[in-house]
Amino acid sequence: MATLFLSGPRLILIRAVLRRFGSAPQVRVLAPRVALYITGALLLLWIGIAVTLGSQAGFTFTIVTTLGALALMDFAWRWLPLEWMIALAVSGLVVAIAGESWAISLQASLVGAALLGIPRTVLQYLRGYEVMGLGDVILAATIGLHTDLLTLVWALTAASISALISHVILNFLSSTTKFKRLGVPFGAHIAVVFAILYSI
Repeated sequence: MATLFLSGPRLILIRAVLRRFGSAPQVRVLAPRVALYITGALLLLWIGIAVTLGSQAGFTFTIVTTLGALALMDFAWRWLPLEWMIALAVSGLVVAIAGESWAISLQASLVGAALLGIPRTVLQYLRGYEVMGLGDVILAATIGLHTDLLTLVWALTAASISALISHVILNFLSSTTKFKRLGVPFGAHIAVVFAILYSI
């Protein structure tokens, strides 16, 4: 969670949100303060959850918060910050080793990477351009470390359906209105679906 709170992408996300409501000079002044307030509030919330509901609830809050931040970043800029995914991967691996389920988690991670990595490589070779970001593949491998193979497959299937529906809606909007069509942020769908499954 410290990686999420203290890394550069956090400040970029906060600046982007503030820019919607103020000028560039105002954002430069306000962003560090807002970042500090949000960081403090989230840390206090995390401590409160861990103390009142237990360490497992605190850990779940950390994972879901990080996934939510990843979804926002991918939705806004089609970017999944590597440092956040590394923090997620390390935490998942540590918990898996501590719980002696590292083999199951490693299997899910490798399958997740293969399920997205192989189609990405093949389509990129056939089409001559990138159809899926490498961050999506890394994210699938990362969430695999937090779950088992069946849950991972369910999460990727649900994320694929959600992304396909979004693609159809975006195509319709771009053809009937002046809405500017952008690529579907698949990583955001993966992050949101897994956050929901993880918190259940």
